[in-house]
Amino acid sequence: MKSPRLIHACCIVLAAGESARMGRPKQLLELDGKPLFIYALETALAACEEVILVQGAVDLSEYLPPAGNLKLVTNRNWQRGMLGSLQTGLAKRRYPQVFVIPADLPLVRWETYYGLADAMGKVPAAYPVCDGRRGHPVLMGPEAISLIETADPGLKAMNVISPLSPLAVEVEDTGIYRDIDTPEEWEKVRGG
Repeated sequence: MKSPRLIHACCIVLAAGESARMGRPKQLLELDGKPLFIYALETALAACEEVILVQGAVDLSEYLPPAGNLKLVTNRNWQRGMLGSLQTGLAKRRYPQVFVIPADLPLVRWETYYGLADAMGKVPAAYPVCDGRRGHPVLMGPEAISLIETADPGLKAMNVISPLSPLAVEVEDTGIYRDIDTPEEWEKVRGG
């Protein structure tokens, strides 16, 4: 189902890593006939006016759907960590509000973006919570983005923005924390 309107924001989909714990590129694991990263990408495209996909270890260009609101960028230093990929995406954005989601979260619903969008402009950052567990996407405003842009790429983004006391937003979406890092997690998602 398509969202009713696009949110006036950017979403950065992080897909640059080498998937060391998985043992093979998880971006390209096939789920119901599509590469895994496509699920997070399609949800972002359904929710946000601008979407930036950050690739690195694996070239994803041949798998992209046609979309006018999609930019593909490459983090050539992806080995330095996820924050460096986020910084690469932030450098290409047009909007002051940014959602961030790793590509290994295929089950996040677009409604979750809308739940977080209500916080836009009211708080420096927000993240979804379901069943007491924190997840993605994370919403960042200009103050949080400024901290991220100047941080060491080896740091974790939530540690960088934690001094801003990001808002926890309750959602009904277990997909926010069902990421895929290991073969066992992959089997759980494939099995439902």
